[in-house]
Amino acid sequence: MPVPIRVPADLDFESLQLAIDHTGVHFRMDVIMQLLNANGLSTEVFKGSDASLAGLIEAWYECERAQGSPRSPVVQRLICGAGARKDEFAVTLLR
Repeated sequence: MPVPIRVPADLDFESLQLAIDHTGVHFRMDVIMQLLNANGLSTEVFKGSDASLAGLIEAWYECERAQGSPRSPVVQRLICGAGARKDEFAVTLLR
């Protein structure tokens, strides 16, 4: 069963500042921590897996896209290369 994640109204996907360069994927972990804290979760939810973290980012992105947010080439690259497990999370926007 997916972990339900509710995104607070004051937190948006763009605040992650997601970027990919030759050294890897970069983002603001404090934003991920805000999201986890708002849901009473810790990083244990990722079970030490980068694919689980990427899955959360992808699930959040797809939820934002369903609400009309523009497509992100950075996220598209991440999705193609990460083997993300977005099915581990059920993201809902609180807006």
